[in-house]
Amino acid sequence: MPESTIQARIDLPDTLWHGPPEQRDAARWLADDLCQLPDGSGFARCLLPVRLTGDTTITFGTWMAVPAEQVLGAQRAAGTPDYRSLRLTGTLANAVEPWGTDLLGAPVRGEVRDPNHLPYLTGSDHPVLSRVLTEAWDRDAVLSGLTFALPVPVRHRLDERWSIERSAGLVPRVVRGRQQFVGSGRKVLISSYTTAPASSAEEVLRMVTDGAAPGSQPVTERDTDGRHIRHAMSTVAEVDGTAQHELYGFTIGPGGFLETVCIHEDPADATWAMDVWRSVRQHG
Repeated sequence: MPESTIQARIDLPDTLWHGPPEQRDAARWLADDLCQLPDGSGFARCLLPVRLTGDTTITFGTWMAVPAEQVLGAQRAAGTPDYRSLRLTGTLANAVEPWGTDLLGAPVRGEVRDPNHLPYLTGSDHPVLSRVLTEAWDRDAVLSGLTFALPVPVRHRLDERWSIERSAGLVPRVVRGRQQFVGSGRKVLISSYTTAPASSAEEVLRMVTDGAAPGSQPVTERDTDGRHIRHAMSTVAEVDGTAQHELYGFTIGPGGFLETVCIHEDPADATWAMDVWRSVRQHG
């Protein structure tokens, strides 16, 4: 299987991103990837490659806080043969997810590996960042913790009980306590429910479908493990004069069920909606 490479660009150092506007206004940009602060220190964008399982690598374009002499040295070396020997020493300036604040401010070293690319972060004495740089991490655990659209699908852990495949191009978010994946022409709404331990899957299915409009082409399936029942039905609603296709899917297992609503504009995405519904898994 060919290796998959994902690029994730972080626009600004956290200090500038979360700080007051006047702090950003005071920063002087020496280049797109090099910033100087009023005290002479600043930030250099670097590449943080992380190996994932499944022959996948994600490379974060993150920021490194560096002292004044390194800011000027990086500016002088840019576009010259000296760039090949550029070395940087500073601290990580972003709380890179999914490790978050465990990485913010961690000491780190960087160097140029390829004259056509930004410097790479190559080493750290920080216990977490050192592991991030040297170990292979679970692909789905890392990617499902990222809150921007990905170019590849990922198994997204919803909670301790349920996971689902988050399609490429969809952004995860929570609205009024309900998890959603949203993208161009597609949306997935997800709700998790707990049921009485003694309730059978058949009883729960009758409960959730009682009084509901039958929809078109209802589908009921039982997983090969014999512990789960899946039921889905499709409807078409008119929203602002436009047809909106909706799949209402239920995955019922021991102790609870997951409702998955897949909304799409293109009728051809009906297969996508069914695949998302069938991707639901219960854990534990």
